[in-house]
Amino acid sequence: MNDGILIALLSLVSAVLIALLAWLRFRRKDRADAVNVEEGTISARFKDADALMQYIDARVDERTKELSRKLTEMSAALDTVKRESHEIHDAVRTHFYQLWIWDQKGRPGPLPMLPPTILTRLGIADPLEDTHPSLKEQS
Repeated sequence: MNDGILIALLSLVSAVLIALLAWLRFRRKDRADAVNVEEGTISARFKDADALMQYIDARVDERTKELSRKLTEMSAALDTVKRESHEIHDAVRTHFYQLWIWDQKGRPGPLPMLPPTILTRLGIADPLEDTHPSLKEQS
């Protein structure tokens, strides 16, 4: 009988161990499945969010198309103004330097003038004419 009890106990212990191992394995599998489901759900949410962001971007682009066009035009106009401003600044600075040299050398020759293109941009046809209204008032 001793042998029978020993075999029964060994069978019981092995059955309990097999049940415990099976329970642990299925528990891990359940956890892994739960993680996979959760990742799948998050992945689906991100796909939906991406689609939503694309929809929002398309709507914003549609509604701001006119403003974007105007901004581009204004940017081009501002670049032109900046370029012309620098040209006029450089021309006036050079002109005053020429006047200073002309004065320091005893004023030889004619009075240095701004280039005709700069005078035209400034709206001055002939700087020596007294046709400007403010010059007539001073006379």
